[in-house]
Amino acid sequence: MKRFLKTAGWILFLIYLFCLIDIVFLNRPSFREFGYKVFSKEHIDGMCNFVPFQTVGLYYRAWKNGTLARVAFLNLAGNFCLFAPMAVFLPGLFPKRMCHFGRFLLTVLCMVVAVEAVQFFTYTGSTDVDDLILNVSGAVVAFVVLHVIGIYKWFQKEK
Repeated sequence: MKRFLKTAGWILFLIYLFCLIDIVFLNRPSFREFGYKVFSKEHIDGMCNFVPFQTVGLYYRAWKNGTLARVAFLNLAGNFCLFAPMAVFLPGLFPKRMCHFGRFLLTVLCMVVAVEAVQFFTYTGSTDVDDLILNVSGAVVAFVVLHVIGIYKWFQKEK
């Protein structure tokens, strides 16, 4: 039964990773279409946000005014939920290492920074510090909830 669960976990993890890659890279407009030159001011201004909570504030104001409310909600909720499954997959597949909060946080943070960097260098999507904050926050909240309900103790017993 352990082997079946481990295999099923890996299959589901690979499906999740494929969906994640599709969402953050393949299913996005390329900013090259807008004619930005590599690392030009237009490139940085057009596809980057390095000011924390700027995008969140923009979406909040849009939601409050009733304009783009659905888009604002889907963007914020989607970014919050996007890496939450990592709270199941990483500790489930690597229980010795990933059931510890610090290691989990560092791993997820590195993953999200890598995604944002790839988006920046490949001109796919946008590089946004708010995405990083929301992605990591969602994963951390899921980790804490699963820790509180005792899932990680079960993962560690199943080693």
